[in-house]
Amino acid sequence: MTAHPGARRLLCALLLAALVPLSGCSRLSGLQFRQDDRLQIQAPANLSTVRFPIEVSWQLTGTPPPGRYAVFFDRYPMAPGESLRDIVDTQPNCRGTDECLQPAYLGAVFGIHVTTETSVTIERFPSDAPATGDSGHYATIVLIDDAGYRVGESVWYVSFQVAS
Repeated sequence: MTAHPGARRLLCALLLAALVPLSGCSRLSGLQFRQDDRLQIQAPANLSTVRFPIEVSWQLTGTPPPGRYAVFFDRYPMAPGESLRDIVDTQPNCRGTDECLQPAYLGAVFGIHVTTETSVTIERFPSDAPATGDSGHYATIVLIDDAGYRVGESVWYVSFQVAS
């Protein structure tokens, strides 16, 4: 008895879909997919309503990581292994310039705050953020090295609303 041609195509497609991640040709290769609970966000409380200035603070247990923290407001961080340069170079006026990597510019335009401390306070959202009010916002924290590259795939985030 022979297999139906459609069944063979389906089997081939499933086999190919299973092999792509294993080949290293996808962004999934090398990821650990495990919960990292070393960092606990202390403030604001998840899903709370806050007012400006907004402080995001956290506590790290265990050995402090080398490098720094990057806190992203209302934007996703770069992928593991990528750098802050990968984000700023998406804007034509920032390609190849170090001026866009300066802390004040990163915060004001991109909503990215780099620190060695365990808190960040902002007075306003970046210029391209959605309007404040009752709209939802979020802060995402990742680890970066001294050159601005993301270290590992760990990510921590908190969602909140801003009172008008």
